[in-house]
Amino acid sequence: SKHSSSSPHALVYVRNHAGIDRDIPTTITNELAYMIRQHYPKMPVKLFTGSETFNETQHLFANAKIVIGPHGAGLANLVFCKIGTPVVEFITSSIFRPWQMFGGLTIDLPWWPVLLSSFDARAEILGAMEVIEAALNSSGFV
Repeated sequence: SKHSSSSPHALVYVRNHAGIDRDIPTTITNELAYMIRQHYPKMPVKLFTGSETFNETQHLFANAKIVIGPHGAGLANLVFCKIGTPVVEFITSSIFRPWQMFGGLTIDLPWWPVLLSSFDARAEILGAMEVIEAALNSSGFV
């Protein structure tokens, strides 16, 4: 494939819309991506920012071994994931409502919610490595 996004990878969804309280600070996102790279050196980690083209987006999600990121509209792209791709979704109590919950369960994507006190709770977000590891192990992708 011509797309560099075609190799299997971990996909970290980056929300960066100024003024939105569901954004995880870039420094924490980068730290998490670094930790994943250290823990899984053979699995590339790619960042999805939402600025990608439609084709790039489709390839990024279709080839993801796992998708990790905060609750947000960008997760609508999960429709491009292979069945069984685990999703680690960061949520807070303010969005922990039945009508806003992850719909990926309806398309056979295992959901691994991580409830945070806030989206800038660094220790809680980096502590999600245990959940990421469990999600990858249970999926059989690692």
